[in-house]
Amino acid sequence: MRDSITSQEPGPIDFYKGTHCRQATGSWVHHRASEIWEEMDTLRNQPTPDGTQWSEPEILSQVLNTRSRYVHGFGHGAKLMAPARAASSRSIVIGDSAVRRADILEREVQQLRVIVDDIKDQLDRQREE
Repeated sequence: MRDSITSQEPGPIDFYKGTHCRQATGSWVHHRASEIWEEMDTLRNQPTPDGTQWSEPEILSQVLNTRSRYVHGFGHGAKLMAPARAASSRSIVIGDSAVRRADILEREVQQLRVIVDDIKDQLDRQREE
């Protein structure tokens, strides 16, 4: 879901849309998902009562009614955590099990790349012969 030009990951609100809206048809997986995204998008473009902008984690907390730091709609490993320095801003932290799975998958991808490179070398040698 990274931006093809900047290679940046989407924010939590755009990630929600990417995981709940079908890319091929543009239709939502459920009518409530579109209502939730519209509510988040409205808050994103609306200033807070003190005149500042809402942060995306604050919007998630407001719209998705986070309880016990669990973020509805983002799976079992994602939690809304307050950083140690600023209690007012929050971010989504992926659980340890998700990080371990990502590490394992990254190692498997690296192993597959080595195998592919070996096969390419073999093909090049066969072509030269």
